[in-house]
Amino acid sequence: MRLRKSMIGLVALAVLFGLLGLYNYVILPKMLKEYLLGAEAPPVVVAAEEARLERRSDSLRAIGSIQAVNGVDIAAEVDGVVREILFQSGQMVKKGQVLVRMDTETEAADVALYEATLANAQKDLERTRKLAETQTASRAALDRAVAAHDEARAQLARARASLEKKLIRAPFSGRIGIRQINLGQYLSRGTTVVTLQAVDPIYATFPVPEQTIGRIRLGQSVFVSVDAAPDRRFEGKITSIDAKVDEGTRNISVQATLPNPDGVLTPGAFANVTIQGSEESEVVTVPATAVAYSLYGNTVYVLKPAPAPKASGEAQAAPANGAEADRPLYVAERRTVKTGETINGRAAILEGVKAGELVATAGQLKLSDGAKAMINNAISLDPAASPLPRN
Repeated sequence: MRLRKSMIGLVALAVLFGLLGLYNYVILPKMLKEYLLGAEAPPVVVAAEEARLERRSDSLRAIGSIQAVNGVDIAAEVDGVVREILFQSGQMVKKGQVLVRMDTETEAADVALYEATLANAQKDLERTRKLAETQTASRAALDRAVAAHDEARAQLARARASLEKKLIRAPFSGRIGIRQINLGQYLSRGTTVVTLQAVDPIYATFPVPEQTIGRIRLGQSVFVSVDAAPDRRFEGKITSIDAKVDEGTRNISVQATLPNPDGVLTPGAFANVTIQGSEESEVVTVPATAVAYSLYGNTVYVLKPAPAPKASGEAQAAPANGAEADRPLYVAERRTVKTGETINGRAAILEGVKAGELVATAGQLKLSDGAKAMINNAISLDPAASPLPRN
């Protein structure tokens, strides 16, 4: 009897532990899973702003560089020693102005020698010509006198050219750079003396996409700004359009000419270029931070008012904190958009968003299509500070 009672107790314990295991490892995980699946994720806190209409012209914007109309490294054409340096670094010079005088003693002596040789050849030619007229001298003697005269004249011209090359002159008017020679220095042929850049007028060269070629024409006005003078805009005209599209970038190079009397525009400087358009139209714009750019298309999150809460029997998402409990809920909708130019931190939306619709401008990295969201514009970003592709 006692053995029977012990067996019954063991069986009861086994059943009890089995039921506990079933509850802990099967029933309870299933209940938790169903609860969690039925619960909504907490809303994401984002900044948002309404898309709005703006009037914009069909102007184009580009990034380019300032280039000199003429630019050259002035170099010595012959060997010699520097005797005089007649310029200061950074000064403006005129075409033909002497910049450097080199030693000329040998060349000056050669000029004097060939001047005397030419004078003697000239006298011989005149005497021989008179004798030939009276048939006292032969035709061959006259030809030799003419040849001697021409040879002396050519030698004198070469000597004078060699003397002239000892004077290094500015080939055109412009601004001198920093001198790279010193007084008394021996210059070999080809040694750079200084850089010369023609800066008035000056070029702004920039690429534009091939699809905009039809909107560009010679004589069209452009406005250029540079970091050296952020409060000024320099106006010029398009004077050249490249003959072909670059196969690597699918851009075409455009060149504008701008007056630069005060020399503010410096060759090599970074230039922001606006090509003046002729028409205006209304476009939908959003803060540039609202647009996510990718190779697969540009997207924004549009926020729609959330539907009324579901029945109380289902789990509901809780706000992040009590302060946000009274904020309205929205549902995020991810949309692919076609973008235009970004101006003053606002991107044009050509397709995908209508004026008046709310778009997420910050915090949208935590969003997904259909996610709940709350708006808190205290976390908004400065659109002008966001890294954006330049058009």
